[in-house]
Amino acid sequence: MRYNLSNIYSKSIEDNPVKRSKVINKSGVHLLLKEVKVTLSNGKEINIPKGFEWDLASVPQIVQSIIRDDGDDDIAYLIHDFLYVNKLTTRVFADKEMLKWAKAMRQTDKISIRNIDINIRYHVVRWFGGFVW
Repeated sequence: MRYNLSNIYSKSIEDNPVKRSKVINKSGVHLLLKEVKVTLSNGKEINIPKGFEWDLASVPQIVQSIIRDDGDDDIAYLIHDFLYVNKLTTRVFADKEMLKWAKAMRQTDKISIRNIDINIRYHVVRWFGGFVW
């Protein structure tokens, strides 16, 4: 199954594409247990291999009391981290792609805590992601 922005929500209801497990002795790091095939918003296809390690949404400790990693939009953060690690796009594209996939998983543009949450994550990544890039 190849996921894209238009099918990710409905397909994830049937079966969340992100199967993950914590990596022992690596705080906050998760291991992808199943390959995930994605078509990005620009049409580029990527295959994120089984065994890829990533840190979910990289929520800073100070913000964790407000924002928590709950798995609803793991796909957005998986794609983002894969693009960052492999430098497959520009940083700006990777950050915007994260926001698009998170919004696709939320399926609403209404003002809500959940939508404020993904916008905060996006802006934090824009401000501080350069240190990782």
